[in-house]
Amino acid sequence: MDELCTTGKFEELCKVLFINSGGCAIAMLAIYRYLKKKNLLKGDEKFVYLYGEHDPYLEINQKYLKGEVHSPVSCDHAVLFHNGKLWDSNGIFNNWYENLQKLDANKYESFVVNSINNCGVWNSLFNRKVRIPQIEKILGVNLKDIER
Repeated sequence: MDELCTTGKFEELCKVLFINSGGCAIAMLAIYRYLKKKNLLKGDEKFVYLYGEHDPYLEINQKYLKGEVHSPVSCDHAVLFHNGKLWDSNGIFNNWYENLQKLDANKYESFVVNSINNCGVWNSLFNRKVRIPQIEKILGVNLKDIER
C-alpha cells in the first residue's frame, strides 16, 4: 500500500463522489486488483464486509456462502485487509463496526463480484456508469465484470 500512499492514489480515490456510499466494495475490489497487478500482495489479503448491529445482510451473506440463498447482498462498508491493516478508499480504516465478515481474497473474489453486481442492494447515490470508469483510470485496473 505504500505505493498507493506515495503516488496519491488514495487522495484521488476519496474524491470520487459517493465512493463510500455505494461504491466501497468496488473500491475494495479495485485496490485488491491494483495490488495484484503490481505484485504487491502479501498473502494475508481478506475482503472484509462490515455490518452494524442486527444487520440482516450479514445473515443473508452467510447463507449465500453455505449455498442456501441465490445472491449475496451488500454491507454497511467494505474494506481490504492487507499487510495487517484495514484499507478503504481513504487509506487506513479504523473499524468501529460491530460485525465483520472476513473472506480470503484468493478464494472469494467471485463472492465480491456477485455481491457488487446485485445492484439493487447497494446505495444508489454512487453513479456506477460515471464513477467506475474513474476508479479504473485512477488505479489502472479492469472492472469490466462489474455492472454499471
